[in-house]
Amino acid sequence: MKTRIYSSKEFAIKCSITKKTLRHYNKLGLLEPSFVDENGYWHYDDSDMEKLNMIQSLKIIGLTLKEIKENLDSDFINLTPLIDVKLQFIDEQIEELETARRLLKRLKKKDSFALSTAVKESIEEDHLEWLNNNLEKDQLRLIEKMMQKDGSYKEHIKVMEIIKDFRLYLASSDNKNMDEAIELIKQIYCENGLSNETIKFLMTFLIKSSLRGPKHSRLISEKEGRIFLSKF
Repeated sequence: MKTRIYSSKEFAIKCSITKKTLRHYNKLGLLEPSFVDENGYWHYDDSDMEKLNMIQSLKIIGLTLKEIKENLDSDFINLTPLIDVKLQFIDEQIEELETARRLLKRLKKKDSFALSTAVKESIEEDHLEWLNNNLEKDQLRLIEKMMQKDGSYKEHIKVMEIIKDFRLYLASSDNKNMDEAIELIKQIYCENGLSNETIKFLMTFLIKSSLRGPKHSRLISEKEGRIFLSKF
């Protein structure tokens, strides 16, 4: 079958892409025109269309343009190691979106509110729902009581700051301060009547929730989290 030749305008229309994007792809060396005529006009053929379809498909699965070029240049020998990375990224995005959806649905149910208060209440409600499905009733009642008392939010922030401090102590192999950080956390929760088992469960929940969030807002890395939880 004879290969069809398209002007850049025809090619852009047929592929639902802008000429600006074609120029960008050419600049990156991703997709160059098959030939440039004597007047400087770019032309593409059916093989270019197949290559563009491949580029767009790889973008859909989360590859960056740089990663796409590297794989096109190497005949995809580097694609397999990227799959797990992209799957993890997509799972994290799904988790974030599901959390956002739950919180938005909770916010929608509130009649009138100060936004900061409503967001805080919605997050607490979301946490309580998860805990309700995983804790014994007597320990859950203690947690509910703890969350309702004055200063509960400040306690929560303090615990998160201690976890961040733990990272610093871990990085410098400061075992003494690491142990003191753990004891401070235990003290906060023991004063609210929580058992050591429940405290560890809460910390596990907090660490796992943080790891499911965006990287820039994570309290601790997965490896650091394992060491942190082993201290309880």
